[in-house]
Amino acid sequence: MWSLQKSACLLLCLALSQVVRSYDVCLDGVYYDLTGNEATVTNNGEPKCYSGNVAIPPTIAHEHTVYSVTAIAPLAFNGCTGLTGVSIPATVKTVGDDAFKGCPCLPVADKLFYAGTYLVTPYECSVTGTYIIRDGTRWIGNRAFNERPCITYMDIPASVEHIGKKAFYLCTFLKTVTLNSSADIGDSVFAETTAITDFNIYCTQAPPIANEDNAFSETTCQTATLHVLKGYKNLFKTAYGWRKFVNIVDDLEPAGIHSVKTSDNNTAVHYDTCGRRIEPSQKGIHIIQTPSGASRKILIQ
Repeated sequence: MWSLQKSACLLLCLALSQVVRSYDVCLDGVYYDLTGNEATVTNNGEPKCYSGNVAIPPTIAHEHTVYSVTAIAPLAFNGCTGLTGVSIPATVKTVGDDAFKGCPCLPVADKLFYAGTYLVTPYECSVTGTYIIRDGTRWIGNRAFNERPCITYMDIPASVEHIGKKAFYLCTFLKTVTLNSSADIGDSVFAETTAITDFNIYCTQAPPIANEDNAFSETTCQTATLHVLKGYKNLFKTAYGWRKFVNIVDDLEPAGIHSVKTSDNNTAVHYDTCGRRIEPSQKGIHIIQTPSGASRKILIQ
């Protein structure tokens, strides 16, 4: 009997000592999973394991191997209520679902939560009407604006490299989208967003689309107008995903905001995003050309 009890006790102690880790390595307070020569930022399985400012390096070294940090796992920073900032290197090409869910202390800029150059989500559903995402933003996160019905106009800057899946899913009042970059477009980004009437693309390459069958609603493809740069209509008529638009016109100026003409007098001239002259008091996105030839983009509310 004693022998059996002793054996059971030893087995229990052995089991308790075998702690199953949810990560492969921890370096400088950041947890990683390692695959091949790539590292994915994760967590230690404990809630609130990150706090303060977290700096993710582009590479890490472990046991004589250098790993490139290429991804952030789903839920990696989930529930880290004390997380106040994250710097994400350009090597990161994938950010998982809800990676920054429940992080209320992340910096808020222009009513949006940001983790470095990664746009997480609007702050307390406060993004309404016309909105310009700030320059320098690299990523628009998965479901970033999902089911935000109050947005009517969205301007996406040239710095954006990737738009996450369902980023604008069910934005039921979104009417106009201006895309200034050839950002990768994930699954269902504009699916079920049926109010779009104009889609402006200021780039010479067709932004790559993950799945043309769900990128846009059928209504958008049938009724909205895809505005592209002059001379690029045929490119978009054959490009994967964009070819589904029935109405494609090449009426945008090649230089975007820099193409508007200088005023004949000494006052600034206002244009809309399609290069049409408008009144300074008109609400929406204005491209202003000054007498000196300088251009800038502003929002009139």
